[in-house]
Amino acid sequence: MADQTVDATIEVTGTFDGAGGRFVAGPELGDGGQSEGQDATFELADGAALTNVILGVHCLGSCTLRDVTREDVGEDAATFTGSGATVLVEGGSAAKGTDKVCQDNRLAGGSVTIRDFAVSDFGKALTGAGADDIGLCDIFEGDDTGDEPTKIGSEPDGVTCVAEGVTVE
Repeated sequence: MADQTVDATIEVTGTFDGAGGRFVAGPELGDGGQSEGQDATFELADGAALTNVILGVHCLGSCTLRDVTREDVGEDAATFTGSGATVLVEGGSAAKGTDKVCQDNRLAGGSVTIRDFAVSDFGKALTGAGADDIGLCDIFEGDDTGDEPTKIGSEPDGVTCVAEGVTVE
């Protein structure tokens, strides 16, 4: 599949399979730098799934990102929003995220699970949840009040955080 330039955010409500295609953000979406507030290439509605693409994405609630690759992260490879959202990132990779790879802006509850995901040349793998820096296996417990979650662990425990298949360079 040839590169596809995206001039307006593609909104996904079900499942979008990009068949391994590269979706390149046009200048209308931002300059691809580190400045906050740039528009996403894809925006996933609550419950949507995105598979087999090379790009950046915003999830507006629960979502699944499977085998999604970001060759040059820019601002974020993925941003997660919503209250009580459950996010699954499975497979894929990201590179050149000098600030961060993923931004967690969820309000309360839910979870973010990242597995079998390779990251290279980056500052932080994940930011948000009220913390300046979230480690690979930092585990938080939240509630439905919107208060900042409490950190309850930071090491792989084989259940909540399994560090098998993780590549960090």
